[in-house]
Amino acid sequence: MANLDKIISIMEEIAPPYLAESWDNCGLQIGDPFKEITKITISLDPDLDAVENCVSKGSNLLITHHPLFFSNIRSVDFSTTTGRLIKTAVANDLAVYSAHTNLDSASNGLNDYFFKKIGLSSKTPILPYPDNNKHGLGRISYLEKEICCIDFAAQIKKKLEIDNLRISGNSDVLSSIIGVCTGSGTSLMEKAFNLGAKIFVTGDVKYHDAQKASELGIGLIDAGHYGTEKIVCELLKERLDLVFKDKGLSVEVDIFYNKDVFLNF
Repeated sequence: MANLDKIISIMEEIAPPYLAESWDNCGLQIGDPFKEITKITISLDPDLDAVENCVSKGSNLLITHHPLFFSNIRSVDFSTTTGRLIKTAVANDLAVYSAHTNLDSASNGLNDYFFKKIGLSSKTPILPYPDNNKHGLGRISYLEKEICCIDFAAQIKKKLEIDNLRISGNSDVLSSIIGVCTGSGTSLMEKAFNLGAKIFVTGDVKYHDAQKASELGIGLIDAGHYGTEKIVCELLKERLDLVFKDKGLSVEVDIFYNKDVFLNF
């Protein structure tokens, strides 16, 4: 067991709060910092299914990547899904904590873990954090030899167990420099291109992003927002299990995989 404030301190070492984007709302969403935590569930989203899973499995802390609250709320209406989620969490003394863009930017965070999952290394941020360039948005990987975009896409699909992905731009382009930004990261595509990347991987690619990729001659792989970020569950479980073991803390860590909001057929 460990108090929530202790677990928050551990999470802040993994994903320092100062790395969060200004618009983001990382940190404690619901809960008492002095509550004793016995079991943690990790999920991508703080949705009602995840909360109800925590209640049924006996977890009293839900750690998510996406925050529950992005802006000020004016009311909590129990007839809405969000209202029922909050009511269920509070009624069952379930704390909710989120590590979002701070985990994206952190060294050994989500973008680094993406490359680890597909067997690549040599990572540097596309947009380094000021005064500390080991952190930053996106990642670049330098390969020993060139790989074809479509072959790299197949590798991602297999290793991350993604049902479907899309390729736009030049699907046959060869590159030994790969750019990645998990989630929604097409804003970093040109920066990655300027660093030499001719293949860029992200999610949430829009029509005009695809057009821009064609103009640049980049192979743009859309592996989905969910597809590129669901691995956050494994990342945080691995990191927390190691820290808890090292500190002698008896806290169980479980995973709940949310459903992808898109149905592919």
